[in-house]
Amino acid sequence: MRKQKSKQSIIVAAVIITGLIFATLWLRQTLANVQKANADGVQIAAKLETLKADNAALRAQIDSAEDIATIETIARERLGLILPGEIVFKEK
Repeated sequence: MRKQKSKQSIIVAAVIITGLIFATLWLRQTLANVQKANADGVQIAAKLETLKADNAALRAQIDSAEDIATIETIARERLGLILPGEIVFKEK
């Protein structure tokens, strides 16, 4: 009877240890994924701020432009806009 309880105790301990090992590995991977997501979020936020600043500068240029030709030049060169019916050819 004692041997059977001892064997059961060993099996239970092995199952618990195995479960703890898997849980630890899973949590470690999850933590790595969260840290990567946070780093990606910081990079994306920085890029967003840069794009907002660029957009504000372009908007200020457009707002301060005195004639339609300047606005058209900015729209074509910096924003890549075209007039309806135009065809754009890009160099490789």
